[in-house]
Amino acid sequence: MCSIVLLYRPGHDWPVLIGANRDEMRDRPWRAPGRHWADRPEVVAGIDLLAGGSWLGINAQGVVAAALNRMNTLGPAPGFRSRGELVLEALDHPDAAAAAVALADLEPAAYRPFNLVVADDRDAWWLRNLGPE
Repeated sequence: MCSIVLLYRPGHDWPVLIGANRDEMRDRPWRAPGRHWADRPEVVAGIDLLAGGSWLGINAQGVVAAALNRMNTLGPAPGFRSRGELVLEALDHPDAAAAAVALADLEPAAYRPFNLVVADDRDAWWLRNLGPE
């Protein structure tokens, strides 16, 4: 994903509104949002057919997660896990706070640099991995 625009309004009938543009690596195979994971029937998201993860999704509890690459880190790289796994990991949780806590416990060096947004009707979190410094 290249960019997202997020309007976050806790307590509103529509607490999270997202506009997203996925135009990086347009030739990389993907499928439109759907229930693509048998082990995650509550998740609706687009699926990256190469790595099996997602760039943007929502679960039945209303948790939404979006992953963005950081500058000069486009695409997969040997020795790193897919950043699309982070979206699915976030969507395994009943609320954004629980997702943020779980994601904070992951090993950031396993992934290339990223920005990750996780939100629900009560909380919104921005998590980032700047990579080696």
